[in-house]
Amino acid sequence: MSAARPERGSALTVVGARMLSPTVRQIDLARPDGAVLPSYAPGSHVTVECRDGRRSTNSYSLTGPGRAPTSYSISVRVECGGRGGSRWLPRVPVGTRLRVGTPRGEFAPFPTRGVICSSRAADDRLELDL
Repeated sequence: MSAARPERGSALTVVGARMLSPTVRQIDLARPDGAVLPSYAPGSHVTVECRDGRRSTNSYSLTGPGRAPTSYSISVRVECGGRGGSRWLPRVPVGTRLRVGTPRGEFAPFPTRGVICSSRAADDRLELDL
């Protein structure tokens, strides 16, 4: 089955939602007809139109398998005093239709000789030869 490519701003339906922690909610989005969505590379994100009275869009990283997905998963930080998506998306119920952009990535992964694991501290890096 080939992926039906949603145009920028296509309507996807919230098909699942759960709290991953007290401050993070995962939201699963799918096409209303259940068709396969476009694949995406690691590090890609989608824009979601927020319906908080301002008609703004926010970007959210995609999580989960990116090859021929039937749904997209995003994680949203819950902030009671937040603006836009962090205030509005955590309350969106299953069944809600949202305008969601096509997956985009700001960088493309490239093959290396090893895997580099890093933390926020620049001197705390570990390189593994595979």
